[in-house]
Amino acid sequence: MARALDGSVAAADQAIPEVHACDRGPKSREWAWVAAVSCGSRPPFAPMLVGMRPRVIPTHLALALALLAGLVAVPWAGSSSVAVASTSGATLVVHGSPFDPNGDGKRESIRIELEMAEPSTVELRVHDFDGRRVRIIASGARVNDGHATWTWRGRDSNGAKVPHGPYRVKATIRTDSGATLKRARWVTRARRVPYPIRPGAVLVAIDPGHGGPAAGAVWKRLPEDRVNLDIGLRLEAMLKGAGIGVVMTRRTDRNVSPVGKDLNFDGKYTRVDELIARNDVGNQARAGIHLALHNNASSCHCTRGTSMYTHNKRSWSPEGRKLARFLLDEHLRHLDRVRGFRPIDRGVRFHDFKALKPYRPIAMPRPSLQPSVLGESLFIDWPSEHRILSRRSGRTVVAAGYFDGIARYLAWRPYGLRFEVLDAPRVVAAGSKTSTTVRLTNTGHRTSSGWKLVARVVPKVPRYDGRPRRGDIVARVPIPDGLSPGEVVKVTLRGIPMPAKKGQWLLKLDVNLPGGDSLSRHGVVGPQLRVDTVGS
Repeated sequence: MARALDGSVAAADQAIPEVHACDRGPKSREWAWVAAVSCGSRPPFAPMLVGMRPRVIPTHLALALALLAGLVAVPWAGSSSVAVASTSGATLVVHGSPFDPNGDGKRESIRIELEMAEPSTVELRVHDFDGRRVRIIASGARVNDGHATWTWRGRDSNGAKVPHGPYRVKATIRTDSGATLKRARWVTRARRVPYPIRPGAVLVAIDPGHGGPAAGAVWKRLPEDRVNLDIGLRLEAMLKGAGIGVVMTRRTDRNVSPVGKDLNFDGKYTRVDELIARNDVGNQARAGIHLALHNNASSCHCTRGTSMYTHNKRSWSPEGRKLARFLLDEHLRHLDRVRGFRPIDRGVRFHDFKALKPYRPIAMPRPSLQPSVLGESLFIDWPSEHRILSRRSGRTVVAAGYFDGIARYLAWRPYGLRFEVLDAPRVVAAGSKTSTTVRLTNTGHRTSSGWKLVARVVPKVPRYDGRPRRGDIVARVPIPDGLSPGEVVKVTLRGIPMPAKKGQWLLKLDVNLPGGDSLSRHGVVGPQLRVDTVGS
C-alpha cells in the first residue's frame, strides 16, 4: 500500500486515469490547448495513406460520424480504458500485450476475453494497422453463458508469424435480441515491454515532423511530412497496445498552431510559432518523453544512414543522450532485419533544433521540458532507404525501432513521476494561504528517499512558464520515503502563501531531491496551476 500524508491510503495497484488529449470529457483549462492542437477533425476511421491528402471535414460532423460508428467515447456513454474496450452490452479485454511469439516460452500469446449481457453470436478477427485482415479467430461462435475466451499466438491465416507492429483485435457481437455491437482494441507484437510495472502512468509526446504547407523533403513524389505522420500513427498504435499514454501533435496533414497565431509574441507569425506549438502539446500534457519524428535528405542525394539528435546543454541532457542512444540502437537492429538492407549508424548528434533548444526569450520562450530527441530515421532520397519508407511494412519497421527504444529508456530511467492534480485553488484572497493535493506515481526506478514536494509562485505568463529561473520556494512537504517504482501516494501541500496584491499567478509544483537536485532538472514536468488573487 502507498502512504498518503493527509491520512488516506492509496493502493499500489490503484488505476491511474489514462491521459488522452482527444477525450471528449470535461477538461481543465490547461488541457484546452492540448486538445485543440492534438485532435484533428478527421474521424478515427478515415484512412491516412502516404501519397493521399486527407480531406478535412468539420469537427462537429466528424464527431457525429464517429459517435454513430461507436468509435468515440463520450462522458454520458462510458469510456474505454487501456486494457478494455467497453460500452453497455459487451466488454472486450485483452491480456498479455505486448507479446512476442519467438519460441522462448515467454509472452507467446495474448488472451482475448469477451463479456456479454445476453446470449450472442461472435465474430473475432485480427487486422493489421492498415486494416488488412490477418486472421479470423472466431466466426459464428455461439456464446450462451455471457463469457468467452480465445488465444491468439501471433500467426496469420497461413500459420506464419506476424511481424513486429500494431494489430487491431475486432469483435462483432450479434445478440439474440437483434443488436449488433462492435468492440476493438490495439495489441502489439514487440520484443520489449515498456514499463510493465505501471504503463498507464507513462505519457509519450509524438510530433510527426512538418505537415501542412511544410512538406519537408520530397523525393520521387514521396513527401516526408506524410511519411513522418504515418510512422507516428503506427508508433502511437503500438504504444497504446502496450498501455502507454500518447499525445500527438497532429493526426492529419496540417499545421499544429492556429494559422496567424503569434505564440512567441514578437508581433508576427512565422515557422517559429508552429514549432513552439509542438512543444506546447507535450509540455502542457506533462509528457515524460518528447519525440520529433523526421527523415533526412541531402542536396547531392549521396548520403544515407540513421541518426538521432538531442541537445547537450539542457539540464536533462544526460537523459536525452541515453534516450537517443537507445532509439538509435533499436532502429539499427530492426532495419538490419530488412532483407537485402544494411543500415548505417550516423550516431547520436547534438543540434539546436527548436524541438531541443533551451529557453530564449523570443526564439524559444517555451522549450521542451522533458528529455527530447529528434530522429532522422532514413534518407528519403537514397534509393534503398526510399524503398523502405515508401512501403507500409518499412514504416512499421521504423515505428518498431522507436517503440523498442522507448521501452529500453523506460527500463533505465532513474527518475520519473506522474502528477495528477486532485484539488487546486482557482481564486483566493490576496495575501492568504492556500493548499493543493496531488496524486504522485513513481514512474522511474529510484525509490523515494528524502524527496520533498515544493511549490513556487511566479507571475502568470501565457500558457506556461518555460524560463530556467524557477522562482523561490514558498512551501514544501516531505514525500514518504520508500515510494517504489509504480507505487502511488497522495500528498497535500498546505500553507502556500499567495502574493499580497491582486493578480494572476502560476503555482508551480516540483520535487526536490537531496543535495539540491530536483526532478524538473531530470525532465520531469510538474503542474503549473493558474491562481488568481482578489481583494477582500
